[in-house]
Amino acid sequence: MTTNEEIRQAFAKKYGAKPVTVLGTVAAVDESAKTCDIDDDGLVMYGIRLQCVTDAAGGILCVPKKGAAALVVQIEGGDGWMLADCAEYEKIIINGGVNGGLIKINDLINRLNVLEKSLNDLKQVFSTTWVVAPQDGGAALKSAAANWAADTITETKAEDIEDTTVKH
Repeated sequence: MTTNEEIRQAFAKKYGAKPVTVLGTVAAVDESAKTCDIDDDGLVMYGIRLQCVTDAAGGILCVPKKGAAALVVQIEGGDGWMLADCAEYEKIIINGGVNGGLIKINDLINRLNVLEKSLNDLKQVFSTTWVVAPQDGGAALKSAAANWAADTITETKAEDIEDTTVKH
């Protein structure tokens, strides 16, 4: 593996001075270490931070996709580098991702609309179709609600409405 000094010398040879930004390609990603490696025309920069503070439990962690174009910036003129932006991300984790994925709003609205339609159908049965019939033991109500009761609602699962690429 190349040492930091060898990387600095290679950059100095290539750029004539120590660069502040580098545009390269994501060569590897270590999500648990919150780092990635960037390939700049064959010169690989190792251990590029995905967050400015790698031991932070919160914040926003953008995990880049391997092979994507990426811009890295030097941290305060030192040896450290950080991913500034990337053309494509595998996932984004906000504040540790403990709340699961973000809601796909259109899918959630569709599920709510199914419930609302079913409730409105039942209200329709009570308001227009069913007429109380004395001494029938509820047969008229059962008959009026039969079509509504036969139309079951599928239970929603998290994966139906969750975007797992963005967790918060």
